[in-house]
Amino acid sequence: MPKLTKSIVDRAEVPPKGQAFVWCSEDRGFGVRINASGSRTFIAQGRINGKERRVSIGRPGVFSVDQARAQARELLRAMRLGVDPVEERARKLARGITLRETIADYCTHRRTKNGPLRTRTKADISDHGDRSFADWLDKPITAISRDDCFNRFARLSKTAPSRANQGFIVLRALINFACNRYRTNDAPLMVENPVDVLKHSWHPKNARSERIPNDKVGSVWRMLAKQALEGSEVRGMRTAAAYVQFLILTGARSQEGAKLTWDRLSLDGAVPSWHIAAEQSKTGSVRTLPLSSQAVALLRDRPQTQANRYVFAGRGGNGHIGVPQHTWDAVSRVAGLHLSAHSMRRTFTNVCLKLGIEMWKVELLTSHVPTTTTLVHYTDTKDLRETCAGEIQLVGDWIESEAMVAARNSAGPYTGPSSQGRAYDVLTLADKARGT
Repeated sequence: MPKLTKSIVDRAEVPPKGQAFVWCSEDRGFGVRINASGSRTFIAQGRINGKERRVSIGRPGVFSVDQARAQARELLRAMRLGVDPVEERARKLARGITLRETIADYCTHRRTKNGPLRTRTKADISDHGDRSFADWLDKPITAISRDDCFNRFARLSKTAPSRANQGFIVLRALINFACNRYRTNDAPLMVENPVDVLKHSWHPKNARSERIPNDKVGSVWRMLAKQALEGSEVRGMRTAAAYVQFLILTGARSQEGAKLTWDRLSLDGAVPSWHIAAEQSKTGSVRTLPLSSQAVALLRDRPQTQANRYVFAGRGGNGHIGVPQHTWDAVSRVAGLHLSAHSMRRTFTNVCLKLGIEMWKVELLTSHVPTTTTLVHYTDTKDLRETCAGEIQLVGDWIESEAMVAARNSAGPYTGPSSQGRAYDVLTLADKARGT
């Protein structure tokens, strides 16, 4: 076995298949690998803790024989000292991974028990990166220190304590993911997660309970019905009112309502319904949900154009309604407390329970993931038209009846989505629900 030279490397015979090796007599462990394709690569081969390790150095032309020899000597010396050059190379590469790269890697490869991350979850993670850690995005995550985390958390907490909590919970998950993904045997990427410095600094989580009080539901509904009929369409007031009414009648999440498209409505069937596709749901749940006659009436009143596929069209670039702050302010004034889109979801849930609707049906109507064995394995949780049509109509009737009670008490007219001539006195229903 001669000393490896350029002429020997160039003249080395190409194997008919697989690989062939030519080793250097002067530097044991230094050689060149020849593939059946004719490609040649300088290599160094040694042993680490009794296990053989082969490391590629580079191709002839990129490295001269002498340059490759010098590199091989360094690698072989490291192996004799117990250093694994493959792991060391991976560790150096991982130490340079940035927060931006970690976010992309996490959103691509992270898996939950329900599969890949949902589009909404990925958007939330990216949003936290852009808004809370914009100046850290191109910084290696190994360079994020405990002091960095403590000071940034304190700064964010001054104006948005809940967002500070959420942002650093996301950052902690991203760093944990990177540490597990780029770990090399017993050599962790980071000794500790720097977010752990906040162990005793998290802001307490207060369960939100804001909803329209029962005795204000009718007044709020009257106000929204009036705005839907008389509000400025140029300013989007009618659309905003109808959107909020839809949330109250269905318990939909804000984005499920805002992004509702005409092709997901079936208003002419035996049981009118709307559909939530997996990519449009926060939980990934596919649901076909019944609609009350009140919801059908307000949806039929919505203008439909070929230029916009959204039921609640908006003037922004995405085509659908955004946050109708003016309308939320009006709802809050009538209800007597600050309310938002999620408050309508709580209102719907509270009305359901007030009317005696079973909790498992409420959970399905609000598109929560079923948890009990019976619901998961023995109940149709995807199509609720037969299961919950009566319940959703009961909610619509009670809300409408409360609006009529409010109109009667104020000696004013009630105008809004009608119950389409249902054969009973809705005022009697309201009195029964009130226990009078």
